[in-house]
Amino acid sequence: MKNYELNCLISSTLKEEEIKKIIEKISSFIQEQEGLVTQSESPIEKTTAYPIENQRETFLITVDFSLKPDRVETINEKLKNTQEILRFFLSKKEKPRKKHQRRAPRKKTVLKEKPSLEKELSSSDEEKRRKDKLKEIDEKLDKILDN
Repeated sequence: MKNYELNCLISSTLKEEEIKKIIEKISSFIQEQEGLVTQSESPIEKTTAYPIENQRETFLITVDFSLKPDRVETINEKLKNTQEILRFFLSKKEKPRKKHQRRAPRKKTVLKEKPSLEKELSSSDEEKRRKDKLKEIDEKLDKILDN
């Protein structure tokens, strides 16, 4: 089941009892389709930007509900055929996202390999080469400085 939000504009000429009946009618539409009404807000009086069926003053009703996605179309059709509803907007509600918490930086783990014989030999060979080069450089410097 997915979560949905339904916003309906209803004529302001209706009485409070009639508005309650419309809300109950909408809830019954949802329950007939095996849906679950999670929240229903009380009507709020709104002024529209342009007249809808010659009315600028309307009541806004908001209903939150859960329903299987394949049953939404039948709710849509029933709302279209309800004369008391001037306009409606049905939208899928997304789950609120959790704020991401910063993680502690990962520690770099260095795997120590066991030195192999080849590496030991190569490192000792490199050391010998370095020492030989240093000796050569020292000898050249001595020759230069003696002259």
